[in-house]
Amino acid sequence: MKKVTLLLSVVATLFVASCSSSKNTTSSVSLTGEWNIVAVDGNAVDTSKVQQAPYIGFDRVENRIYGSASCNRFFAELKLDSIKSEISFGAAGATRMMCPQMETEDAILAALSKITRYKVLSNGEVNMYDANGQSMLLIRKK
Repeated sequence: MKKVTLLLSVVATLFVASCSSSKNTTSSVSLTGEWNIVAVDGNAVDTSKVQQAPYIGFDRVENRIYGSASCNRFFAELKLDSIKSEISFGAAGATRMMCPQMETEDAILAALSKITRYKVLSNGEVNMYDANGQSMLLIRKK
């Protein structure tokens, strides 16, 4: 009976340890660096229809973001609380070129103003949500 109890204790301990380690792995992904924007408002970005593949870069030293919304470059202040998984951006600026296809560009710039939190997914991608829990941007490390 003691052997069974000891074995169950060991199995339970290993199970709890494996759950907590996988949680720490996904939540410890650093947003620093550049990420491809792969979806906006839940819709995949069709890179064949844009001037250049959109991306977002995170500069944690200067607390700012920068990137390309597919035609124009953008930048903004970064407000990040990685413990609460909260994220928002200050007033954004952007260049003002016209491109043949502006729908993706407009959707990305609109999404940036709505983002309030994020979640690191098990595959390493990061999903950014608005206050209602709707996916605004899905990003993948370059």
